[in-house]
Amino acid sequence: MFIDNRLILAVLLIITLIVSFQFCGKRFSSPVIFFVTPFILQSLITYLYYPWDISDSTLYIILGGSITFALVSTLIHHLCEFFPEPETSTRNNEKAILTDLQYLILVFVTIAAIAIVYQGVVSATAGSLFDFAKTLGNFNAAIKSEDESVSIGALPSLIYNLLIGASYAYAYMLAVSICKCKKTKLAYPIILFLIGSLGIMVSGSRTDVIGPMIALILLVLMFKEQAKNRISLSSIPIRVYIFLIIFIIAIIWFFQFSTSLIGRDVEQTPIDYISTYLGASLQNFDYTQTHSSVNSGYFGLNTFKPLYDSLEQLGLVPTGISRSRFPFISRDGYFTGNVYTTYYSLILDFGIIGTMICIAIMAIIMQLLYEYSIRDMKVRFIPIIPIIYSLLNYYMFMSFFASNFFQGITSTGFLKAAVGICLITSYQHICNHYIIVPHTLI
Repeated sequence: MFIDNRLILAVLLIITLIVSFQFCGKRFSSPVIFFVTPFILQSLITYLYYPWDISDSTLYIILGGSITFALVSTLIHHLCEFFPEPETSTRNNEKAILTDLQYLILVFVTIAAIAIVYQGVVSATAGSLFDFAKTLGNFNAAIKSEDESVSIGALPSLIYNLLIGASYAYAYMLAVSICKCKKTKLAYPIILFLIGSLGIMVSGSRTDVIGPMIALILLVLMFKEQAKNRISLSSIPIRVYIFLIIFIIAIIWFFQFSTSLIGRDVEQTPIDYISTYLGASLQNFDYTQTHSSVNSGYFGLNTFKPLYDSLEQLGLVPTGISRSRFPFISRDGYFTGNVYTTYYSLILDFGIIGTMICIAIMAIIMQLLYEYSIRDMKVRFIPIIPIIYSLLNYYMFMSFFASNFFQGITSTGFLKAAVGICLITSYQHICNHYIIVPHTLI
């Protein structure tokens, strides 16, 4: 009896995830969970929605990458167990992050930053300040067409990337409030987080809005697991599962609703829409396995595209070399977009062996940062490394979608986002040291 490769892939990935979970600390916040789980969901969605099976080579590549990531992560985890937690770890520190007034200042500053970015978008597209949907739609279309004449300007661009970094710091602050505060102390952290996260959408991009939300889930898990060492499925209250289901439904609704909000036509049903975003990249990657693609001849051009964009601006590489090599695909009446998972860029640039080496490097970076971060989850002072880790975790999480990790860490946007994180942590440290002593948590 013929069994679909996508179903086989899902089953084998689930086995990989269960085994790696057992040997990698039994923590739901570990990197392997956030790397492998999206590919499991993706393979199941494509199996249920798309009529095309994937080839054996696609199955082997994705399974091989997941096993490589799991093995390397497990090895790093056990090596790190030889190093005790530092004495400076403040697990039982019960000082609040900020007072209401300090939160309110951040709220106004964040709104002002969003306004500056949006004004840059309006100027770049000669749009209307009050026609939000049309302005963002035109800007998004221009960016996707790689129209070099469209730019929001140096200052709005810098502020936008700082805002992205700040939104991850806000996620950390909300995670602290959820895990350490009274429920009555959640109002300002929630407001600040929502403004910072949704404000990212003023660029016309909705994908980046997911990042702080993924970071919030990750950081809450890390706080809980730091306090209890591990979390079992049976120990999780029913209300948490209900909340997660509602949260996922809300995300799905938001993404389809926001399509019209940023000036795009809504022509798909919710099922079509989610299947395209979560499953199409796997089908596109499989399509490339049966249709030859030509290597550019430049080391890592597709994997490190933002780096080549910067080199092109400096005149160090030929003009136009970094233009997109990811065409849009339509097959048998299905529009599958132009995303191909992280594996397409890696294989195009480095081949099969090079791809596995890159996945191993990703696993080393993420597991080392995780082991450090789980030991550095402070309450009174916001630590920089765990927040940067939460940003990189989002890049890694999106590997099922595109080559976000390696493109992310080689972009100037990542450096600017890191500066944004440092600015928020500095503000909180100054408030804590020199201005007002925050309230004690109960």
